[in-house]
Amino acid sequence: MNVLIPGLSGFCPGVKNAENRIFDALNSDPTDSYTVLGMMINNRKYIEYLKEKNIETVDELSSIKKGTTVVIRTHGIDRKLQSSLSDDFNLIDLTCRNVKRVQEIIKDHSERGAMVFITGKKSHPEVIGLQSYGMNTLILENIEELDEFIFNPELGGRRFNPGDYSEIFVTSQTTGGRKLFESAIEKISRKWPDAVIESFDSICPVTEKKEVEALSLQSDADISFVIGDPLSSNANKLFKRLKDSDSHTLFIQDVSELKDLNIDFSKVKTSLVVSSASTPQFVESEVIEYLRSR
Repeated sequence: MNVLIPGLSGFCPGVKNAENRIFDALNSDPTDSYTVLGMMINNRKYIEYLKEKNIETVDELSSIKKGTTVVIRTHGIDRKLQSSLSDDFNLIDLTCRNVKRVQEIIKDHSERGAMVFITGKKSHPEVIGLQSYGMNTLILENIEELDEFIFNPELGGRRFNPGDYSEIFVTSQTTGGRKLFESAIEKISRKWPDAVIESFDSICPVTEKKEVEALSLQSDADISFVIGDPLSSNANKLFKRLKDSDSHTLFIQDVSELKDLNIDFSKVKTSLVVSSASTPQFVESEVIEYLRSR
């Protein structure tokens, strides 16, 4: 079978950089112990791989052993937590440079007295970290939440008044949806036309280019596969875009899930394989090898 693969499939530059840095550290001092606070990337296969390399992953601060080097995940963490960790541990900060830039921009606007709106998933580690860099923030998961806030603008137990802030600032989770981000700016501008409104487009251009490239290849494929972990926002967004374009699109985590589908490939001449920004190459390679053998 012929297998089409977008050039940007797989790890994004931020994840590649994080992987290089953690293994450079491990190779330079293999006697040191390394612990990632939270999943380094949202892919459980990769977390298992790190464990095989003696890089532990923990969810709780209390689980970190004294003397270990603490690794900050690519999504970043809470600002105060990172500051306190730096007092007690040696840190390797693997926060994606795009995420770090948004953190600093939110901090800067907040210190100037802005009200900050962040579009994205409230439970996502990146968004939790971003929110900690602002003083007055509101997370918007969907446009209905903004409609609700506009109708009943309560913030921290008091009525929201744009005049109380130097400006309204809008930004997004780096793997968030563009439609929500742009809709939020448009609605906020219409609701409060006299307010100073600024925005920063923080949506990762690499993931957007990958989606565009995948969509352009999809018309030449009989079936499409998106490889990722259901925990990954990027993987879910990628799958939705391809599924909306062609119903013959399936979401898989690895080659074992692909085999379990028992697909009849007798009439499939060409398939498209696209991996999310947090899908390791070894997982993608196994899927591609299996499909090419059909």
